[in-house]
Amino acid sequence: MEADSPLLAKDDLSTEKGQSAIAERDEKHKLRDYKVEAWRVCRLGGPISLQAALVFISSLVSLAFAGHLGKLSLSQAVLATSAYNITGVSMLLGLASGMETLCSQAYGAGNFMALGIVLQQALIISTLVFLAILALWSQAGPILLFAGQEPEIVKGAVMYLQLSAPALWFYVMAECLKRYLLAQGVVTPATIVTACSAALSPLYNWLLVDKLEVGLAGAALANDAVQATVLIGLAVYVLFRDRRLKGTPLQTWPGWSMKCFHGWWSYLKLALPSVGACCLEWWLYEGLILMAGWFPNADVAVAAMGVGFNTTALTYTISQGVGGAASTRVGHELGRGKPKRAQLAAVTVIGLEVVFMLLVVVVGIAARDLWGYLFTSDPEVIDAIEFILPLVFLSEIGDGLNGVCGGVMRGAGRQLLASILNLITYWVLGLPLAILLGVYFNLGVEGLWWALFITTSVQGLAMLITVSIFDWRAEAKRAMLLLDQHERAVDGEEDHELLNDEVSEQ
Repeated sequence: MEADSPLLAKDDLSTEKGQSAIAERDEKHKLRDYKVEAWRVCRLGGPISLQAALVFISSLVSLAFAGHLGKLSLSQAVLATSAYNITGVSMLLGLASGMETLCSQAYGAGNFMALGIVLQQALIISTLVFLAILALWSQAGPILLFAGQEPEIVKGAVMYLQLSAPALWFYVMAECLKRYLLAQGVVTPATIVTACSAALSPLYNWLLVDKLEVGLAGAALANDAVQATVLIGLAVYVLFRDRRLKGTPLQTWPGWSMKCFHGWWSYLKLALPSVGACCLEWWLYEGLILMAGWFPNADVAVAAMGVGFNTTALTYTISQGVGGAASTRVGHELGRGKPKRAQLAAVTVIGLEVVFMLLVVVVGIAARDLWGYLFTSDPEVIDAIEFILPLVFLSEIGDGLNGVCGGVMRGAGRQLLASILNLITYWVLGLPLAILLGVYFNLGVEGLWWALFITTSVQGLAMLITVSIFDWRAEAKRAMLLLDQHERAVDGEEDHELLNDEVSEQ
């Protein structure tokens, strides 16, 4: 870190040379601040991106083992995974995201014990919603048949889905623990645990699918084992860390408290819009895969769409990392009452994301001739993939901006605004555009990706403009009020307004 320049003499301050020196010094300090912030973002975001990539790879391992059992087993596993994501992961992941605002802002404000109460709320609420999802899954067979799926495929898919229920609960519990640690700036343990589970995934699948010959059920049970490994590893670390911090000023776990049963609405006001934003985007992507089945050569179209989505899922892990870092850094600074620092964090994460996504586009388009061979050997599918890949990678610029600006909004507690923008862009613009280009103009898979490219570009631009016009001083005041309201709700007290002078100018 550079030392500050010597102070200028009073007589020089009015001179042109003195003013120039001050401007140069301020510019150096500003550049230094951006460099420091970029390092903080990368230190948090890098491990989060690695975690997301490892989770993605682990999910492919189970599908690969199911595929070795035959086409029917693969179709059943794919249908079950789609239902698992649409009705389970998208909802519970959104619920867990409600922690990001309250935990990061509370930690920034120095209200460390609040993190433990929020964690308890998230664990209980997520478990109750999980039980409701189980009730829905008990009727999965009739629902899938009503949706027009083949009975033979539905039978195995329902079995796979219901056996994956433990994995869903393990997953959301682990996600809550990850957010609890992330708000404290702790990311390495979760990365190590996720890496261990990813390394064990092929072993679990081989043991259950091949060695014990459990078949398709073995792939589902292997997924349970992978998620259980993550949860056990994280729980052990959190227990050890909280025990070590007990009695210190940094203690975040107050012990189980009846307070966690109060203030649910203040939590849900943040979590439910996150559920909406997550589901609106996820459901559209899954719907487009179903739409691809309407086209001639449906097997090629669906395969090409599947590879395209797997490609975006892999590259989006970068945005997940930067977005996670964004919510933490913005939340910390708003909780501290430092609006300019929060703005600095927002500008930094957006700048880094643009650079990263441009690199992805350049590398991806350069490698498009080879990319399809990683997924299939079918010449028709490879040609289709090569044709759409430029649009796939270009769509990641807008999608990445959406993810990172969404992280900024979570840090500021503006999930409802992000959810409204998702509704407008994905369902008012995106879905009709996909039908128009893909079906009406008969552009097929290319039309669907043109629609996605336009939609994600509009969405990313809308999110960017929204964040750029934030009144950061007002956001810092709002963060203080938000924390105060939640704390009073947990304590069963009335809300009250905060004084304007509680926010620093920094």
